[in-house]
Amino acid sequence: MFNKKLIDYSKIDFKGNGFQYSVDICNSIENYTQSILNKDKNAFNYRDINMRYSIERCIYIKCINSKSLFLNYEKYYLRKNSKTNLPNLSPIEKDILYFILNKNISNQYLKKNIKRVVLKKSIQFWRNTIQNLRKILLKRKIKNKRSKIIISINHIKFLSILKPILSALPKDSFIIEAGNDEIFWEQIKKRNYKVIDFKSYYSNYNHLNSSNYMVEFLELFNIVDDLIFILKRIKPKSILVIEGVAPKDILISEVAKSMNISTFCVQHGYPPFIDTGFRNMQFSKFLAWGTGTSKLLQKYNPKQEFMIVGNHSLKTKNNYKVISKKKFKVGFFLQGECALLDKKEIRVFYKLILFSIKKYKNIDFIIREHPSSKINKNFKNEISKFKNVIISYPEENSISNDLESIDIAVSVFSSVIMESIALNVVPLICSFGTLPKYIPEIAKQGAAVEVFNLNDAKKELEKLLNNKKYLKEFKKSICKIKSDYFSDKNTIKIIKDIIL
Repeated sequence: MFNKKLIDYSKIDFKGNGFQYSVDICNSIENYTQSILNKDKNAFNYRDINMRYSIERCIYIKCINSKSLFLNYEKYYLRKNSKTNLPNLSPIEKDILYFILNKNISNQYLKKNIKRVVLKKSIQFWRNTIQNLRKILLKRKIKNKRSKIIISINHIKFLSILKPILSALPKDSFIIEAGNDEIFWEQIKKRNYKVIDFKSYYSNYNHLNSSNYMVEFLELFNIVDDLIFILKRIKPKSILVIEGVAPKDILISEVAKSMNISTFCVQHGYPPFIDTGFRNMQFSKFLAWGTGTSKLLQKYNPKQEFMIVGNHSLKTKNNYKVISKKKFKVGFFLQGECALLDKKEIRVFYKLILFSIKKYKNIDFIIREHPSSKINKNFKNEISKFKNVIISYPEENSISNDLESIDIAVSVFSSVIMESIALNVVPLICSFGTLPKYIPEIAKQGAAVEVFNLNDAKKELEKLLNNKKYLKEFKKSICKIKSDYFSDKNTIKIIKDIIL
C-alpha cells in the first residue's frame, strides 16, 4: 500500500482546480492594476520608477500561495465549497477576490481606510529612521566598489548556475548584488566573489508622499532606494540577472533604464505556464536559449527584445546512437507541490517511481531532488531501500552531469524536459497535473512521449526500455528540432562580449 504520509498535507489542496486558479489570478492581477491606472496614471510610480510589474509579481506570489484566498475562490467563484467559516483575507487578497468576482475595483478599495494607510506608512517611516540612524552611528566606510558589471542574484544556487559565465569574466570586472541580507553576503564572499555589502539611506520623504495604491508594498520602496544609491555609486556598464521573474528583477530593469544602464536577463528553465512572473519583462535584452523561447514568451512580453545566444551550461549533442541495454539509466526529476501539481497528482508520480524501481531491477535510476523543494523524508527512506537507486541533490550534482548519464528523463513539467533534448535524452512527460498539456509541444513533434495517466506512463516506459527502435526514433526527432530550442553558439563568448 502506498504511504500517504509521503505528501505534505500542510500545503494547499487545489483539488484539481490549480490551473484554472492560476489563469484567473494572473489575468485578474493585470486587469486589476490596469483599472487602477485608468483612474490614476501615476498610481504605481515611485521616484519616477514604474513599479507596476514588480507589484504584480508580488501580488501573484502572495495569491498563488494563499490557502485563505483559494478557499474563498473555491466557494464564491467555483461554488464548490459549502463551508461558511472561511479564513480571513489580507487587504490585497480581498481586492483580487473582489476583482475576480466583479471584474472591477471595489468601492472599499477606492475609499481605502485612511487609518490603515497612515499606520502602515508611519511604521515604515520609523523603521527607516532607525535604520538610517544606525548607518550614521556606525559610520561604515564604503570602499571603492566600481565594476563594469553587476550580477544580481536572489539565491545562492544562482552562483553555481552562472559559474561558467562568471569564470569567463575578468575577476575585477564584476561584483555581485544580493540585496540587504548580510548572511547572504557572507555566503557569497566564502565563494571568493566580491559582493555589494553597503546599504543606502532610505528616502522617508518619498515614502510618505507615495500613492496610497502602493501601501501594501512599501518594502519595495527600500529596494528602489538601494538600487538608485548602488547604481549611482558603482556606475556599471551593464547588469546581468538570471530568470527575470523576481519582483526585484523588474525594479532593476526600471531603475537601470532611468540611468541609461543596459540590463540583460539570462534564461533559466522553461515555464510550464506563462504566469505573472514571466510577463511584461523589459530588459535591454533577454538572452534566450533558442527561437522556441522567444516564440513562447513574445505574446506576453510585447516590449521585450530577445537575443538568441544558446545555453551557457549545456553542450548540445548531435548523435543519436542508442546505448546498449545493459547501460540503460532512467532519471526521475521530482517536482514540488504547487497549483499545477496537487497532492493527489504528485502521489501518482511517486507511485510511478516506486513501481519502476521495483519492476526494473536491472535498470539504474537517478531520483533528483527539486532545487526549491526538499525531497520528502518518508519518500527518501522508501526509495533508499533499493540498490538500483541513487538520489541526486542539486547542490552536489549539476543538471548537466545527471542528464549526460541517463537515456530517459521522466518528469511532470520541469524545465529538465527541455534541457534533456539538448543532450539527446528522451523525455517521458507525465502530465498528471492540471496543466492541459506540456508547452512547447515537443511530443507532437515526435521528440518526447507525453502521457496523462499512470497506466499509460507504465506502458510507455516499458516500450522505451525494451524497444531500441522505438527509443531511437525519438532521438532522431530530437536531433531534428533541438536547434529551435537550443541554438548551437559560443554562448559564453557572446554573453561576455555584450555585457563587458
